[in-house]
Amino acid sequence: MSPVLRGGLLVVGSSACVALDTIVARVVMEEINPFVLVFFRNAFGLLFMLPWLLRVGTRGLATHKPAIHVLRALAKIVAFIAFFWGLTRIPVADATAIVFATPLFAAAGAALWLGESLRGGRLAAILLGFLGVLVIVRPGLQVLDAAALACVAAALGHALVGLCVKHLSRHDPPNTIIALNLLLSVPLALLLALPFWTTPDAPMLLLMALQGLLGLGSQLFITRAMRLADASVMMPIDFVRLPMVAALAFAAFGELADAWTWAGAAIIFCATVLLLRAGTTRALAGPGPQER
Repeated sequence: MSPVLRGGLLVVGSSACVALDTIVARVVMEEINPFVLVFFRNAFGLLFMLPWLLRVGTRGLATHKPAIHVLRALAKIVAFIAFFWGLTRIPVADATAIVFATPLFAAAGAALWLGESLRGGRLAAILLGFLGVLVIVRPGLQVLDAAALACVAAALGHALVGLCVKHLSRHDPPNTIIALNLLLSVPLALLLALPFWTTPDAPMLLLMALQGLLGLGSQLFITRAMRLADASVMMPIDFVRLPMVAALAFAAFGELADAWTWAGAAIIFCATVLLLRAGTTRALAGPGPQER
């Protein structure tokens, strides 16, 4: 089997993990507040990271950019809370399609923060992607839904996370970035969750533990895929997640994605491919393994 084919299958595996994770989150939030869910999601992630932390000790946490780590943790928490809140109020496929705009926001942010070039194909791709978001949200043709705006905010938050990771990757190793993110996110998420606290029962805890496993699986799959082939080949495959989510949402909740959602998602897909072909770096190709 060729490296590209193996990488493509790994991306499909990662997409399946994220799709199932999204459906599980929707089920959990029938009983658990999004703020509380984000705390437990990070707590289980930290639990899975403990073997590495115990092995390397404090030397594995040394960093030259503590402020950027804090910014990244805050952006990730806000992004997940916004997405989960939106997920409870609009169809799952709509929320997923909007968040696919993340690499487009990241490319725009890279021009402002990292000084990357933003001209020609990249600029056209970003404008095209924003058009795709507008097709899904449809301002003026329907009441502008706060939940849809929350998903746009989630995409912006994930874009900021991606930019932070790209900046940090110049200074810190990947495991340090992941570990510090979890160590910072757990107490921050707990503080935000306390006003909304409800103690989950055993079934809810098991579902949130499953989310932690799915998140870990997604990280492992996507990281391995990126070692086998270029992001310009791999990342567009992640759009298989939308039909996966749509099928699971129909099976679990009886939801059907409308034509506007598919049309907007198709436009965002084309914009992302154009962006990648225009030379956008791998770090901005989409929500990275640490952000899923």
